[in-house]
Amino acid sequence: MKINLHEKNQAGFSLLVALIFLSVMALLGFGAVRSALMEEKLGGNNRERSLSFMAAEVAMRQGEVYIETSDSLPASGTVASGVVSVANTAASATYAINYISSNGGRDYYRILATGYGARKLIGNVTQTNLESVVWVQQ
Repeated sequence: MKINLHEKNQAGFSLLVALIFLSVMALLGFGAVRSALMEEKLGGNNRERSLSFMAAEVAMRQGEVYIETSDSLPASGTVASGVVSVANTAASATYAINYISSNGGRDYYRILATGYGARKLIGNVTQTNLESVVWVQQ
């Protein structure tokens, strides 16, 4: 029986190459998973920002409607405030209407609206603040 020493020395080399190849593939897989998770977080944050802005806009509009439909508004302090929820989402908002001043036959009011994203319930609050000044003819 003739034994070729050259073949015997290379018998474990293919195992080593396979292990290196498997390690490289595992690292690439972990990198892809990490990248996908980061994109998921970014997408969730963008959604939260959009929801909080939308909620603040709804609250701002609610304040404008209050001013438009009120027969008489007080000329001092906080005129009105309220809480608004956005349909089909967990987003919500608050608004406050404050009297500013009178000038030239007009009363000026400031509407402050704050929108909150849907994650408010778990403590990770995304908040958007909007402010508007409107006037009402006396």
